[in-house]
Amino acid sequence: MPEIPDLQHYLGDLESKDKASRIRTLSLLKDKLTLAPGSSDVGDHSMNYNLIDALANRLVNDPAERCRELSLTIIAECLRDMDPAKIVRSARCIVPAAAERFGSQPFREPVEELRLKLIETCTKILHQAASELSYERSHPITDILAFSLVSALTDRFPEGKRAAATAISNLCRIAPWSINLHFVALMIELSTNLSHQHAKTRLLTLDAIVDVTCVSTICNALPHVFRQIVLPKLGRICMDRSKKVRVCFARSLGVWLVRGLDCITVAEEAIGKSPGALHEFASDLLAFLFMLLSDESREVAARAVSELNAVGIHWQLATSKSISKWCVAELPLPCVPSVLPRDFACNAAYLVSSAATTLVTLHFQPILNIQLAWLSCWMPPMRAHNLHALASLIITSGAAVNSSFQVGKLIQTYGNWISDNDEGVQGGSRAAIRALGAVLIDHSPALRILLDFGTPPLAAVRNDSLVNVILEHLSEMMTLITDKLFFQQGG
Repeated sequence: MPEIPDLQHYLGDLESKDKASRIRTLSLLKDKLTLAPGSSDVGDHSMNYNLIDALANRLVNDPAERCRELSLTIIAECLRDMDPAKIVRSARCIVPAAAERFGSQPFREPVEELRLKLIETCTKILHQAASELSYERSHPITDILAFSLVSALTDRFPEGKRAAATAISNLCRIAPWSINLHFVALMIELSTNLSHQHAKTRLLTLDAIVDVTCVSTICNALPHVFRQIVLPKLGRICMDRSKKVRVCFARSLGVWLVRGLDCITVAEEAIGKSPGALHEFASDLLAFLFMLLSDESREVAARAVSELNAVGIHWQLATSKSISKWCVAELPLPCVPSVLPRDFACNAAYLVSSAATTLVTLHFQPILNIQLAWLSCWMPPMRAHNLHALASLIITSGAAVNSSFQVGKLIQTYGNWISDNDEGVQGGSRAAIRALGAVLIDHSPALRILLDFGTPPLAAVRNDSLVNVILEHLSEMMTLITDKLFFQQGG
């Protein structure tokens, strides 16, 4: 900050009771700083700190909006060229003053745009002081900021919400220890914002939730909060109207699954070590990935397949005794075929790698139970989408369909929905039946189960026409397989 002659005189004028005098003084200070920029190492630092203290006081106590706005602009100019150590010194008065305006209910700062600028200034300070803050395990600046952002997330001003979510993500990277102190409160407000009307807000909120959970894996409250607060909100994200949000969700699921795999290996599980907090949700997260894998958008489905395959590689490496430290680059997005548009989910499922298939097979029964439970949703589009997800799961882990109970339960489930009033649900049921037919053809023991009409699960099927429908689709699948083999052989 350049040296300002007669600074003490300006500081005195800032205390004037006359609003016009304060505005004039602040405007002069702003002009001197913006028209004569210089290094923060110039001049009397104690005087510079005095100016920042006075401006912070204006932020908190000045009743005039214009004065508060000018004070914030001057503060940003003062901090522009400061080194990290001096930034931290200045932040000790700026951050609490700013947080007082946007971090309380009701907001002490009534002007939406100023609340936004206050959050952005604090975020900028956080970035400038990162090298100093990263050496400490706790700091009043970051603790105050984390606490104030809980209230900022409730702001009805969409840009304010987004700025708060961005600030939280930055805190997770620069001062993660400050997040654990307010983990539950942050997660409650962030999860609420997942249903915000603006897609951009939902995107930034989802990113912030991922960041918060990943830096809080040792937090005792994480399992409960994730199960009771986060998971119920994620189901709607699968059906989000924004394709960008669904793509972001697929990426988020990949991050969560990898973080869970970081915490445990098969060998550790075998000797009874406790898994990481996110590991216990692997089946839920995989079930969500299969919902996205069956998305109507090829971009979303491709991202889901890519994330699932990347997680499969992580799992393969994590369970390998020969590799203790590893890093997996992001896999290229697969090209999802469009051979059978009505069975799009099945097409995407054929792109799942062998490593991912093995991982999914290990979690097959829990994933199946979760997806079957989701079919009780009152929204027909959700049921239809989930039936396609069931189809993709069966295609991916066909070898796991190895009991009469499983086959019978699936047939009964599809029978319940094939006559649904909604055409989308009917189509999803037919796709699921075709997927089951494909698996039964590939695994002859399961096919014998299907054809054994005396098996108890099938005896419970009231309508024999359902079996005829399945056999009809088996015939269709045989024709498709024959055509495929004929094509591959160059016929």
